[in-house]
Amino acid sequence: MTQEPDAPNTLRKLAAELQESAREKGLSFRDLERLARHAGKTLPRSTIHSMLTYQRGLTEPRVRILAEVLGEDPDLWAARLAASIHVSSGQPVRGASEEDPGPLPEPHSSISEERREKARWWSTPKARLGVLAVVVVALVGGGAHALTRYVGDTRKPQPAAVATQSQWLGKPDFAGYCQQTGQGDLAYNERNKGYGYRCTNPNSAGLDAQNVCAWTYKTKVTNRIGDFNDATTWQCWTAPHGRLGALDFRAYCTARGQTANLIGDNAYSWHCGTAKISGDAACRVLYPRYPAAVSRFQTFYDPDSWECWA
Repeated sequence: MTQEPDAPNTLRKLAAELQESAREKGLSFRDLERLARHAGKTLPRSTIHSMLTYQRGLTEPRVRILAEVLGEDPDLWAARLAASIHVSSGQPVRGASEEDPGPLPEPHSSISEERREKARWWSTPKARLGVLAVVVVALVGGGAHALTRYVGDTRKPQPAAVATQSQWLGKPDFAGYCQQTGQGDLAYNERNKGYGYRCTNPNSAGLDAQNVCAWTYKTKVTNRIGDFNDATTWQCWTAPHGRLGALDFRAYCTARGQTANLIGDNAYSWHCGTAKISGDAACRVLYPRYPAAVSRFQTFYDPDSWECWA
């Protein structure tokens, strides 16, 4: 007899994996709220905190929004959510109705992630010595000007994010493209992994995901693959601003106080120190006006072919 899964444990695992995805991309709850807002969606960080920390309010609309801003497949995460609900009880998980009931209150005992981070930094010897040095400089020769130069002039506005951001559209319709263009049916060569799709017409070359995405969604798009080893993870994204530029992993790692290392000879070989890098997180740091920028490589076998699009 098959045993039904324990819903709370399964939901806890799902929430933990979403939180780990955000952590790998260097995104706080505040960042996720901001990215959702730029995508035209509402997902307060208090709600995100309740979803990922206490598994409260894990509704399909919210999980879809969260997956989208994380650069994940919303359909996949929505399916996982549905599979995580304990069917034997016959009762939906709290807040699991299709209609979104709105933000959930953050527990009174919780302290925001941002406040914790600030508290940890100010408690370090480096922070204390830095403040002491600035005060000395200010008293000796710079006055308020030196303090402003170190701390930052809060009156100076930060670069505003552009109004239109990239959004996840869905998967490219490779089969439909083959048929519509008269190139036969869709075939797949497993040995070529992410580059394994082609049409069956003998005169057909390998399929260009960019062309297929443009044909599928009839708008300005870019394409990317979530995992080159899994050809089913191709994605299409809107790209109203087009190609922003190259993804400079060296500059990104330097900004984090680390050294960029190329450990291998393909697109997945870049590391900050020994830690793997999230391309999306790097694009959003290097191009701060585009908080929903997405990363892609032009050629998997060329580690320097990464680009940022928005």
